[in-house]
Amino acid sequence: MTDSVSARRTFLARVAAATAAGLAPAFGTEARDGDVAFLERGHPDFERHRALFNKRITLVPASIAVCASEAGVQKAVREAAARRLPVAIKGGGHGFEGFSLNDGGLVVDLAAMNRLALTGEVLVSGPGSRLSQLNDFLLPRSRILPAGSCGGVGLAGLTLGGGYGLFSRRFGLTCDNLTRVRLVDGLGEVRDSRETPEILWACRGGGNGGLGVVTHLEFATHAAPSTLHAFRYRFTVAKAEDAFEVASEWDTLARTLPPEAYSALIANGKTLTILVTTFASRPRSGPTGSVLDRLAARARKVEAPTSLPLAAGVRKYYGEKGPILFKNVSAGFYDRLEDVRPAALALFGAVLQNPGLIYQVNTFGPFPAASDGAFPHRDRRLIGELQAYWDTAARGARLMPVVADLQKQLADAGVRTHYSNYPDVGITDWARAYYGDSYPRLQALKKILDPEDRFRHPQGIRLPEAG
Repeated sequence: MTDSVSARRTFLARVAAATAAGLAPAFGTEARDGDVAFLERGHPDFERHRALFNKRITLVPASIAVCASEAGVQKAVREAAARRLPVAIKGGGHGFEGFSLNDGGLVVDLAAMNRLALTGEVLVSGPGSRLSQLNDFLLPRSRILPAGSCGGVGLAGLTLGGGYGLFSRRFGLTCDNLTRVRLVDGLGEVRDSRETPEILWACRGGGNGGLGVVTHLEFATHAAPSTLHAFRYRFTVAKAEDAFEVASEWDTLARTLPPEAYSALIANGKTLTILVTTFASRPRSGPTGSVLDRLAARARKVEAPTSLPLAAGVRKYYGEKGPILFKNVSAGFYDRLEDVRPAALALFGAVLQNPGLIYQVNTFGPFPAASDGAFPHRDRRLIGELQAYWDTAARGARLMPVVADLQKQLADAGVRTHYSNYPDVGITDWARAYYGDSYPRLQALKKILDPEDRFRHPQGIRLPEAG
């Protein structure tokens, strides 16, 4: 029995049980055919399928279509059209601003469509696959797809927004490795990038804006390295100027790192942590060794380095399983921290004054040459993240205005480009910030694929006539 047949039979059994328990009648007997199950508000499984990684998001759709196949997605989209409901698309459910839910609309839940297969060096994935599942599947086969680090993130959503991580500077963005995609458009029809190449262009970093429901992805994979080496250095700072001095030195050093290396600077309270990872066979040789020596000479604490088999190494960065309360946003792309000094000083100062607030800057490009795609930020060297976490409503109420103010200071400092996978509803010129010059072309494709604007969220691609 193949994995796909087994998974389908499991879904059939689950759908049958749910239907017997009072599954939504809106789609009649079609909810029993194994392609899709409709859960209305009040169904005992509704909340489980509604829940997101971010507990801050409280949107409640009218119906959730739990899909097991491409045909199920078609039926879900057509049902939404018949009921005149907007559609949100939920894969991993990790979207920071809850764009995979809506209020009173229909949500297409793709989590059950998570089959993976490897044909030669080509990975075939359903839209529900998560990064932990991807690594569990590929790494034992000595293959790798460059992706993010958080294990619960959905592969499809990551790809559609770009996708970067520990291996991207050597193997490219996740979207760079996308070679084929199929999706269901706003009329419920299947579209294939082999027949419409513009879809592949859009899904390479521009597809999170609501062009359709991706149902099938194919990627080029790479020979996996054997080991991941990690080095951590701790610094203590008392004021923002101290933090900026350390960060500026890190920025200069990080420029010399080879493509096999990644680095991040994380400000949390009075502690600055610098992480360097590499999958080079000789981690302390060449420019990387020089960077490590410089950091060790300056740091307050040098943690014991680790060298782990790749599968064990990446698992250390999977993060919390959640759900948790947070507001994480893009803190912009930049080439040098010095270029955004006023905003960076404000960010470091805010971190010192607000427990639960974290400012992180990661190495980003340059990347290997890639095929044409919508992602517009390939030439940027650094990417910033502003993260706020809390466990009580009162703390959240204190941190949310701080995040909004810091985002304004970034804009005042000239930060105008942002990563769509780290969205912030407070960014007003989001279309240009996320998509740059690709946005008009994405709008033109939106008009073809979704002329009735069935797929929409607060920062979704607008139809051309909507501006």
